[in-house]
Amino acid sequence: MNPLIKDAKKSLRTSDLHELNSCVKSLYSMEYGNNVYTFKTLFLEACRYSNMEVIIYLVQAYFDGLSVIEQISLRQMFIYGKYRTFNNIHIDSRGYNDNILPIFRA
Repeated sequence: MNPLIKDAKKSLRTSDLHELNSCVKSLYSMEYGNNVYTFKTLFLEACRYSNMEVIIYLVQAYFDGLSVIEQISLRQMFIYGKYRTFNNIHIDSRGYNDNILPIFRA
């Protein structure tokens, strides 16, 4: 497993935005082979273990750091993320429906 993913998963489980920010910046500054896979892994992990603040940060990183082609390939992942939040005690699924999904339904 990519060491960047390992570090980012640790920061997601503790909801440490500062550490996650450095992981995301290094993801976008270096040429890892597959940014789409790495971002998808981090986002779905955040849906399971983090809070809404981290998910909103990752949505901003999605728009700021990924190319249009990469964004198109990941778009449906945000709908799936709603189902990953059902067992997360830190995220209200209604909040996810109201704040995240309308961005991608337009």
